[in-house]
Amino acid sequence: MPKTRSQMTLEEAQNYLNAFNATVNSLTTALTKFRILAADASTDAKRAEYNAAVLETTRQRELVFNKRRAFDADTAIVNPPDGPTVERTRQISADVAQIQAKEANFAAIAAGVTSALTEFNKIHV
Repeated sequence: MPKTRSQMTLEEAQNYLNAFNATVNSLTTALTKFRILAADASTDAKRAEYNAAVLETTRQRELVFNKRRAFDADTAIVNPPDGPTVERTRQISADVAQIQAKEANFAAIAAGVTSALTEFNKIHV
């Protein structure tokens, strides 16, 4: 059942914050890896692709922060995440952290960003 922060139990609010933190960790880790890829790019085209990923992931991370601000202000209506949802967000974060910042892994890093955002966006109505 969708709720605002003030309607949540302490456990539900804690689950939300845990899912938020795991999502931000995923995005921040991916940003670091995209920046490394851009710095080490073998061609200008690859550098542009990696820099575009930096810009898009930065934009997406800011949207996640805005959703958290709305949650804190009690203006967001969310589906309180359950334990398994929190664990999925944590696992995605761990998975993104394990991927090496190598050109061959760019798609896997990008997929981790997509997975993190998909899970977090399921929480928001």
